[in-house]
Formats: sequence, C-alpha cells, structure tokens
Amino acid sequence: GYYATSTKDGKPWVKTDFLLDQLDLATIKQLSSYFKLSPNLTAQLNGFSLVGQLQSVKFGYESLAGKALGYKINTAFKGLGLTAYENIPGFSNLTGNIRANENGGEILLNAQNAMLDFKDVLRWPIPADQLNGRINWQTADNETDVKAKDIFITSPHITGTVNASYRIKGNDVKNSVLDLAGKFGKGNAKFAPFYYPTILGKPTLQWLDTSVLAGSAEDVNLVVKGKLGDFPYVNHKNQLDNKLGLFRVNAKISDALLEYGEDWPVIEKLGLEMLFEGKRMELNASKGYIFGNKIIKSKTEIAQLDADSPILHIVSEVEGPVADGIKFVNESPVKSVTQGFTDDLKATGQGKLTLELKIPLEDLEASKYIGAYKITDGTIFANTGIGLPELSKVNGNLNFTENSLATQNVNAEILGGPAQFSLRTGADKILRVSANGRLTDAGIKKITSNILIDNMQGSADWAGEISIKKPLVDVNLRSNLIGMAIQ
Repeated sequence: GYYATSTKDGKPWVKTDFLLDQLDLATIKQLSSYFKLSPNLTAQLNGFSLVGQLQSVKFGYESLAGKALGYKINTAFKGLGLTAYENIPGFSNLTGNIRANENGGEILLNAQNAMLDFKDVLRWPIPADQLNGRINWQTADNETDVKAKDIFITSPHITGTVNASYRIKGNDVKNSVLDLAGKFGKGNAKFAPFYYPTILGKPTLQWLDTSVLAGSAEDVNLVVKGKLGDFPYVNHKNQLDNKLGLFRVNAKISDALLEYGEDWPVIEKLGLEMLFEGKRMELNASKGYIFGNKIIKSKTEIAQLDADSPILHIVSEVEGPVADGIKFVNESPVKSVTQGFTDDLKATGQGKLTLELKIPLEDLEASKYIGAYKITDGTIFANTGIGLPELSKVNGNLNFTENSLATQNVNAEILGGPAQFSLRTGADKILRVSANGRLTDAGIKKITSNILIDNMQGSADWAGEISIKKPLVDVNLRSNLIGMAIQ
C-alpha cells in the first residue's frame, strides 16, 4: 500500500490505499494511543471493544484540510464482535463480507454460533446458531437509508426471518424511521423471557417470567413501524395511535403451561393467541384444562404494561365434572371462604365456572376475584362430618368473591323428596346453610335405621340449618312429621 501527503488547492491533502492479508481488530484499540484522536472517538473505541479478524483487506482513504473526502473498504470478517454501547446493539462471532464507501455499502452475513445483544431493549443477549442475510445502505445529504433483506436466524429459542428499512438523518435517532417485519416459528415458550422488552416494566416482566412456563410458539409476527421517538405509538390515553406508528407482536402458542396468579391452579395444554400491541398485552385461550375442567374461553389482559401498578385482568369460562370443580376450589384461594365445607365433599354431575380476577402485579395480596359456579344435575354425597345428607338432582348457582360465598334457592332432592337450599358467609366467617323441603320415609331409611323409622310411611315437610366454622359444626333439623304414619 501507500500513504501520500501533499497540498491541494493550497490545503493539506492526504490519500492512502493499502492491502492487508489479515488484521486483528483488537490491535486497533492498542494502536489508538499512537494517534491523536478526539475524546469522543477514544470513548467509542473503548466502549465498543471491537474484536475479530479482517481478511483480504482493501482500504482507501482521502482527506483535504482534515475533512474526509471519501473512503472505501472491501474485506471479509470472522469472529467479529462489538460490545453494546450507548444506542448501538452489540454482537459477537459474526462472519461475512463488507463492501462500503462514503456513499453506501453492503454487508453479507453468514454466521454460526453468534450472539446479538440489544442492551436496554432486551434483558439478555440472543443466541443465533445460524445468522444469514444481506444489509445494504446508502448515504446522501446527511441522510442514511438502511435495508435488511431476508435476515434469517435460527436458535434453540426460535427460527425466523426479518426484513427492515431504517432511515436516519444525521444523528437524530428520535426522528429516525424504522419499518421492520419479522416472521418466526418453532418457538419454545421456555425461552420467551429472552424476548420480553424492558419497556414492559419489572412487575409485568416478573409476571410473564413466572406465569408462561412452557409451550410451542408458531406464526409469530413482529411489526415495528414509525419514528423511534414515538415508540410504542400510543396516544395520551395509552391507546394505539396508527397515525404515530405501529408496534405489534402476535403469536399462536400451543400446549402452553400457564400459572396466572399465586396459589391459583396451573392451566395445562393451553391454546393461546398472544398479542402485544402498543402498551397492551392480551392472551386469548379457547382450549386448555384446569385439572379436569375444560376451558371454553379465557381472556387475560394488561391494559397498560408500563403503568406504575399494572393490573392483570382475567375473565374465564370452564366446564367439567363437579368433582374437578371442587378440586379447583380446594386448591385455589376460593378455599379460604368455604370454611372447610368443600374439604371432603364428594360429588358427581356437570359444572360450569365463570371467573373474573383483577391482580395488581405490584401487590398480589390485594387481588380481587368474583365467580359463579353452575351445577347441572349433580349429586353431592353425604358427609357426616358436617351433618350433610346426600343431595341428588342438584341444579343451581354458587357465587363467590375473595370475601364471600353465597347461593340462593338451589333445587335438589334431599331425604327422598324435593328441596331447596341456600348458603352464605358473613363478616364473622361462618358458613350458614339453610334448607327446606319434603322428606319421605324411603329417604329417611337411607340414612338411618331403627324399629320406629323402619315402620314409618308417608312424607312430611322439614327445614334445617347448618353453621360451619371449623372445627365447629352446628346442625339443626326439624319437622312436624305431619303426613307421616307408623304402621
């Protein structure tokens, strides 16, 4: 190569061209101490910590009066690494080729076992078993247009392709415009925390990290379109504003495992439609199981992901055997308001649960919920521990909140005849059951036997109450026995 200095139009002029078989980029930082560099450039060299090797380097540079007139570079690179610094992402172990000059250039990527570090955007570096694609750019009038074409990435986390364009004027990052579209598949939800952006805030990230526990993601689509300074493109009401731009991630997740709140049962084999849009998250499910209860539909939403105290709002409907509904109650916070009534309850029949939860992610203890459980043609077997006779042909609704349990005029067959019962809890935490109906001699003979009862015939009205505050149970049953006879 050569290095020439002279004057041109009476001004200092420098021109150099050289060829190198190989250049270790780590030496640039070492050699920089021999040159007079600006403090800003020195800080960048130290911050970026360039590593890797350039091969078959062709480089040229020309300046006049200390102002660059042009440059050109053509080289292959391998093991290229850059530490994330300021607003520039980092990377490691990139392999490919670069051809560039003052008007533009092109990078061809063909890397294996690389890492991408979007510091301050994502929490951890992203692995790339394979990273291929083409990036080119053009610069004119202090404006640079960058295009990324078919950037293909595959890893144990996910596989997909990204296309993007990026326009920046000078160093004005806020007003730079990004138009990015990514399409991915073969995603493993176990690694989803790598891809949750930090803008979601710590409470939301904590919930996502500990709630979406497993699953397979397909048809994952990412769109970012607009000025970076307007991201995530919402108005003053935190609603998506298409005039500003669009940020959206949607995915289909199958066989998901979801734990949506502390002490609530895990949902298995869940089919999810996941959406992040603007500052909002929404999960819609149409399949899945809580124990043996089948999910009919479920919607989980955080209206403002970066709120000071984001609220997780869940509305779900599930159906299944009453026995599995009781199991859900006993292994969820609802158990606290039953006063042990459901602890040893055995039942058959079909049930449908409607449940709404509001969980402040910064204060899980302040969670609120309201629900209703509908029993159809159920049977609740006798429980001597709480003085409960067998109830058959049970039809009715049980309503509950985090503080109360109540039902009104549930129809059933008790002691051989039709009956109704109601129950409620109060501020004193006592569960009170009141019932009335008509008993028959056959119904009484099912629960007890002696000479008197064995000779009874007929039917009579009855009423009763049960009060439960564990370990205490108070049972009061009465009947005037009008309509009964002893033969």
